[in-house]
Amino acid sequence: MSKKLEFVLFFLILSLYFILRLSFLNTIEFGYDQPLLTNQVITFLKNPTFIDSFNYVTENPWGYPSWGPMQIIFYAPFVLLTQNPISLSILIAIFNSISIITIYLIVKLLISPKAGLLAALLLTVHPWWLIFSRMIYQPSPIITLISLTILLSVYIYKNPKSKWIFLLPICWAFLFQVYIHTISFIIPSIILLFTKINKTKIFSNVLGIVIALVLFIPVFNYYSHNPNKLLDYKKVEQTFNKLYISPIESFKSIGLNFFTIVSGSGWNWQLGYGRDIFYQANPALLTLHQLSLLLVLVYLVLFTYLLLKQKQKLLHLLILLWFIGPMWFLFLIKSPVTLPRYLLISLPSLSLIISFVTHKLGQLKIKRTYDWIKYVNYIGPIILCYTWLFTSIAYYRFVGDFNYPQGFLSNYSDVPYINVQKSLDWIFSDAHKNNYVTFTISNSLENTTVYDLNAATRYALDNVYHYQYIDEKMANTHYIMAFKPISDKYLKPLVQFGPYVIIKLDNNIK
Repeated sequence: MSKKLEFVLFFLILSLYFILRLSFLNTIEFGYDQPLLTNQVITFLKNPTFIDSFNYVTENPWGYPSWGPMQIIFYAPFVLLTQNPISLSILIAIFNSISIITIYLIVKLLISPKAGLLAALLLTVHPWWLIFSRMIYQPSPIITLISLTILLSVYIYKNPKSKWIFLLPICWAFLFQVYIHTISFIIPSIILLFTKINKTKIFSNVLGIVIALVLFIPVFNYYSHNPNKLLDYKKVEQTFNKLYISPIESFKSIGLNFFTIVSGSGWNWQLGYGRDIFYQANPALLTLHQLSLLLVLVYLVLFTYLLLKQKQKLLHLLILLWFIGPMWFLFLIKSPVTLPRYLLISLPSLSLIISFVTHKLGQLKIKRTYDWIKYVNYIGPIILCYTWLFTSIAYYRFVGDFNYPQGFLSNYSDVPYINVQKSLDWIFSDAHKNNYVTFTISNSLENTTVYDLNAATRYALDNVYHYQYIDEKMANTHYIMAFKPISDKYLKPLVQFGPYVIIKLDNNIK
């Protein structure tokens, strides 16, 4: 392949990345976790003190933090530029394009330019990376940060005496604090350092460890003042039981969910009651998703076989461990669900595995009568790329046009921000048209004051619309943005945007 052709093809892949991320902006999610995280960053920026940055980390529903202060610090520059959720998401998508560049460089360095282009294309069109790559959310930068760490790991593997080895412990410390689930990536990575440590510079190793510990100063500071919080993660199972959630005990069920999701399926998590409607509208996807699952399993088996044949097994073993890491981690912490966001960690290594197997099979020396095997070898990646691209576009069209007959889709997905924006735009326009000097906005049918708002609505009113809360008794009228369906037959929705229906109440109606 000529350098010019290689550049053109990579430019087209990167262009496809941006086309997919900058299209369907009306489907960008901003419902619960996203505004909570953004608000914490905004609060931190009012008094940006490094040592106290862990104070802005919130606990997940299970009672322990799933990320650390580096999450806050990472997002701070983005929030400084804009607090508009759509603009923020676009900035995150631009940053995450680094993942495509990095995975291309990794595979080009390890295998070949053609394999690098294939890996970049696979990661570009993977539907779960498309969703999370353009969202201000805890796991959103993970694939990019992991890809950069893999690139550094590959460089250190090939140049163990490099002074840049000190960056590895820093990357691990940063990754762990951005998203604690990355521990399943970090632990195998330490194997690489220990196997090369006798060939590396002691000063560089010590320097990296010291800087990594510095990144943990906010954590040490927080737990020194809150020692009772240190063992909260051990109470996770008790919390599940209190919430009547049965923890997953079967490694088999975790594995099934794992392979379903990394192969581009698992849409019950994102679509909830709309999943069956989605597949009815796109019946070919059922077959394609089953085929994709089979292909991913075949690639994993072939990669494992080729790994055993390798003389230098370490790096390929690490790729395999990086890929399957989330399975043992979710099993050990007894997670009740195998959510797609937990498995983003595996997607860079999945691209590596598929491109490596495709390259190796393409190099097989076989008789001319069996040349067809080489051509069949390229059908697998074509099917995966087509399926993932088809899935992504079908999903966004579906969500963008869905009428939400039962309201909010799923507890594991969030409402697109555009629905909040359109609802609030309509309310402000209607208030202006009717000359309402004062009015309240609520998301609750039980409480019509402005103080009963969900996270997304409150964030938008505070940081985008700069709406001033007023006393209910002073209001000319009350607007309610409630989730459909409305059971009260006396309440007549005026308009609907996504799952939100808008109701207007006079001041004398309680």
